[in-house]
Amino acid sequence: MINPFYWLTALMLRGGFRLLYRFRIYGAEHLPPGSAILSPNHNSLMDPPLMMGVTWPEEVHFLAHINLFKPVFRWFLKGFNAHPTRNMQSFRILQGLMAKGKKIVVFPEGGISRSGEFKPFHTGPARLALRAHCPIIPVYLAGTFDAWPRHNYVPRFGQTITCVFGQPIFVEPYLGLEPQQARDALTEQIRQSVENLKVWLESGAQGSPP
Repeated sequence: MINPFYWLTALMLRGGFRLLYRFRIYGAEHLPPGSAILSPNHNSLMDPPLMMGVTWPEEVHFLAHINLFKPVFRWFLKGFNAHPTRNMQSFRILQGLMAKGKKIVVFPEGGISRSGEFKPFHTGPARLALRAHCPIIPVYLAGTFDAWPRHNYVPRFGQTITCVFGQPIFVEPYLGLEPQQARDALTEQIRQSVENLKVWLESGAQGSPP
């Protein structure tokens, strides 16, 4: 069932990004039908609404820190398909959503980068993908660090904002490994793929993203 609040908000966000920024999307052809884990770098508070806009009209779901689910914000967060992080309970919720063909956004760095550079990648997306046997889509977001710096209360307008979807990473080659080895190897593959998307974009964005 479509969440009308989410659908309309995502449509408005997509239009707003196109109106207020030099807005570019590459590699949308890499988004498969059905369930997948989208794994973007995380530079700004703008990143979750950007992911809503770039994936519209399809819905995506998010993990959000449980401390954000205060009474004032809980309704809005749920309307944006955000789910509180509660360890294994969160994984069960997300697995259930993926079993229904939904896409999940999990930021592998865990939190917002203070410098705009990549932070160490955590194993959360890999762990979830290995459990659900679903592909991971590496995503590189560029420009959001400058458009909405961490210390600013409001975003800046007019910057170039870019979303690059990479080729799917399939989990089957990792399923025969020991669990920790599989999580670590898959996480390293995600990190390398996101870094390769950054290089591709900064080298002129020729052809289809890797």
